[in-house]
Amino acid sequence: MQFGIARIVAFAMVVGLLAGLANHIVTRPAPQNTAAHTPSVSSAERENLWQMAMASKVRLESTQSAVGEGYVLLALEMQLDEGWKTYWRYPGDSGFAPRFDWSGSTNLKSIDLSWPAPLAFDELGERYYGYKGRVVWPLRVTVQDVSEPLALSLSLDYGVCADVCIPVSITTKLIVPSGASSPTSAALEIEAATHLIPQTIQSVNLGATIRLRDVQGHRAQLIVEMDDTGPAPKFIILTGLPGVYLGASHPIDKTGFWVSLEADAPETLRGQQVDVTFIGHEGPDESGYWAAAGLFYIQ
Repeated sequence: MQFGIARIVAFAMVVGLLAGLANHIVTRPAPQNTAAHTPSVSSAERENLWQMAMASKVRLESTQSAVGEGYVLLALEMQLDEGWKTYWRYPGDSGFAPRFDWSGSTNLKSIDLSWPAPLAFDELGERYYGYKGRVVWPLRVTVQDVSEPLALSLSLDYGVCADVCIPVSITTKLIVPSGASSPTSAALEIEAATHLIPQTIQSVNLGATIRLRDVQGHRAQLIVEMDDTGPAPKFIILTGLPGVYLGASHPIDKTGFWVSLEADAPETLRGQQVDVTFIGHEGPDESGYWAAAGLFYIQ
């Protein structure tokens, strides 16, 4: 968990205020939503899937009316109130990543959650990564027994942030019955959300070379030199080095980026792999949003 200095004091004050009111403020499930729901087909029933929480609401939905052959595409959807944000899997200089606990589920063999590409927010000299408005995490699920229903139960811990950051805990459920399946009314929306997941670097012909330089004690820089074969990203995010602080990316003309880092022994990072997410905008109004991700060796 990482917090920016500007938010630590505010966060601590809010936690104290909420300590005695957690059941009423941090988690506010709507009365009609206390039971698990089966995949719905009407707009009214879809609305009933929402679980209400602080400055946000959350629901699970399925593209299929039943388990079918045992592979189900579902989604976790969050709608944030105007002016509020939540965090990506790597929050950046402040905030904390959502935590997903599926241990209360039954007939669940495996679940693969995909992260949509995040936005970058700069505030008080810090950069953090996350979402605003609507965010959808696609879920690819395999059941243990196709003759039994899938009962998903998610305990979700996440943060919502405006002027202050507030921790939220909520539980939401969904039942997908056994039997032959057909598309639900949510199918098209969920399938569309899969296009917001970063593509592979190969699919967009994107390449880069990453070099370690300017090692001074525990500090150093990573230079990301972009190939000229693919699209030009607006910014990049480096992750996947345990115990290493990786800062925001800074452009170097149009040839690449530099990223500051702090580690116990920066020289030992040579030869290790770092996960790089490239995010860009296309078109004269920069409305075309794209993202790609891949692993690169540090030279």
